[in-house]
Amino acid sequence: MRKYSVLSLVFVMLFMFSLADLSGNGTPIADQGLLQQNQSQVSDAGGSYMGTGSPLTVSFSGTFVNSSSWSQSTTTLSSDFTSGTSFVVSNASTVAWTAYVLVSPPPEVETLSFTVDYPNVEWIPVSVTNPVGVVETYLTDWWYDNHFVYVSNSAVTTYGLWKLEFTAMNHLLDLELGPSSGSLGTTSTFDLSDEMLFRGTSTWITGSSTKFVLTDPTGSEWYTSENITSGSTQHLLQSFKYRRTFTIDRTKHLSLSVNNFPVMIDITDPSLSTKVQSDGDDIVFVSGSNILSHQIELFNPATGHLIAWVKANLTGSSNTQIVMYYGNPLFVNMENSYDVWTESFAAVWHLNEDTTAGQTTGIHYDSTSGGYDGTQSGNFDDTGRVGLGQH
Repeated sequence: MRKYSVLSLVFVMLFMFSLADLSGNGTPIADQGLLQQNQSQVSDAGGSYMGTGSPLTVSFSGTFVNSSSWSQSTTTLSSDFTSGTSFVVSNASTVAWTAYVLVSPPPEVETLSFTVDYPNVEWIPVSVTNPVGVVETYLTDWWYDNHFVYVSNSAVTTYGLWKLEFTAMNHLLDLELGPSSGSLGTTSTFDLSDEMLFRGTSTWITGSSTKFVLTDPTGSEWYTSENITSGSTQHLLQSFKYRRTFTIDRTKHLSLSVNNFPVMIDITDPSLSTKVQSDGDDIVFVSGSNILSHQIELFNPATGHLIAWVKANLTGSSNTQIVMYYGNPLFVNMENSYDVWTESFAAVWHLNEDTTAGQTTGIHYDSTSGGYDGTQSGNFDDTGRVGLGQH
């Protein structure tokens, strides 16, 4: 009769958000073998890993009883109430990040609000809870934009420890195991003398530690292995699986330097059909180390046809590179259309809204902050010079 025992597998990736030397994604961790000689084993992925990360900056603003302004800056606390943040992650899950904010202003402060600066292309805020356990209402009591969480002064009626929760991608993906001579999966049964093979895939973050720990049923550490990654600086946003680079020929803009120019990117890539959210929410554009504002005019998930306007600085002395990152199922709309059209654009109508011939019910939206929306007046859909137009 075979003897079975359960092995608990814990995979750990540790990194600091200040590290930016990244070089792509989908890089397999080196396969690690372990010879199991004296008994058959059934393995089950399980357990979770908890740790701490860098603190986030908190800024308070308010007024004293005499209406004079008051401000203060501090940092968030982790779950053990030291400077930092806390995270919990397990196999095949997202990462849950928690940050605590100690709200304890001087007694003379009459009104108070605060903001928390978080890594907006890595985390997504999901909840804000006040010191007495009340979950605040999103968009009414708190909201987020760009890389700040804002908590309004109407919500801050209780002082003490506030709790902010975020979600993020798990940077260690596709954890698998199995006999070295067979297929790999999330669970596997091993026979006598089988060599056990473990494999995972992670984003390539220079200086990060990927640690493998194998424990026996008693909880004793049986086997460990650790990899420290190194690489180039190509892949800047580790939470996005894919990237594509566009090069703008400087001669196309007469070798002149132009700032804050809306560049149109028009591509058809069938792979975008499976690697991007159906509405294109998880698309981000970067130039150098700067995230660029963009607006999507058209995205057809069936064909992978994308038309986007990207606000970029074009250099006259050299070609300009714009990198498109994509592939993160967690993110909501990453567009910032108002900021694309800031350089003296009175109004911008893309005319890409669906309309029915002869009707007056359609609205053609102004993409600038001016709000000069137009009402349909019998016009109908037609092919435009860029994407959809109106006839």
